This record gives sequence, structure tokens and C-alpha cells, in this order.
Amino acid sequence: MPRISKPNEIKLRRAAALELTAKGYSQTEIAHKLNYNKSTISNDIRYLKELAQKQFKQHVEQELPWQHKVAAQGLLFIKRQTISIAENAKDERIKLAALTLFKEVDIDLWNLHSSGEVLQEALEFVKQRKAELKNLEQQKQYESGERVTAEGSEDTLAGDSNAIF
Repeated sequence: MPRISKPNEIKLRRAAALELTAKGYSQTEIAHKLNYNKSTISNDIRYLKELAQKQFKQHVEQELPWQHKVAAQGLLFIKRQTISIAENAKDERIKLAALTLFKEVDIDLWNLHSSGEVLQEALEFVKQRKAELKNLEQQKQYESGERVTAEGSEDTLAGDSNAIF
């Protein structure tokens, strides 16, 4: 039987750890079930969380605005079509159905845009809170005798023996 490569082993182990986490297993139980050290599984879970955060951020910043735009354009197209149908229909029932659909689509558009604004406000709120947290962390470092270099790496004023790496 061919031996599996290290990168594939890691990929498979992380996939299994994610699946078992979704099933409600603890990290200790996962480690036992997969025959790995708990620290290995803990590192895998940490990696998967960081990856999920990065992917979620990318989705929110890049995919959601595009999907919002596409959805809005689709609803505007439907609105234009319903007005055209209502204006050209001879049967009053068809006019009424088209105008009813127009009203429903208009409500959908309103909800889409108001939800989009809420999402934008939420993103701005998170960005502000991150900036506030960064400022607090810098103040804490300064008060504890640490300094932050221009590159963002941390040093201490007491010397290299206390440096944070």
C-alpha cells in the first residue's frame, strides 16, 4: 500500500478533525479517535479557525457586495418588466397581478438595501472596535515597559532576555 505524503496526511487529519468537531467531539476525544496527540489536534483546530476567519472575511468583503449588486439588478429588472406588463395588459387581472408583483419586488429591494446598509454598518463597527483594541494593546504594552517597533514586532525596554518573539 503506498504511503501517504505528509501534506496529504495533514489535510486528511484536519478534515477529520473538522468533521468530528461538527459532530460534537472534544479535542481530547478527537485526538484519541484519530490516534494523534491532543496538541496536534489543538493546533489543527486553531489553524482551521484562522482559515475560516480569513475565508469569512474575504466572503464578506468581496463576495457579499457583488451578490448584493447582482440581486438588486435582478429585482430592478423584474420591476421594469412588471411595469411594462401592467401598462400593456388589457386584462385587469393581469394588470393587478403585475402591480402586486411590482409591490412585492419593491419591498424585497427595500429589504435588500436596508440589510446591506446594516451589514456595512456592522463591518464599520467591527473595524472601529479592532482599531480600539489595537490602541488598548499598544497602551498596555507601553505601560508594561514594552515598546512596539516600526515594523510592528515587539521588544521590551528591559533588554533582549525579555523580548517577545
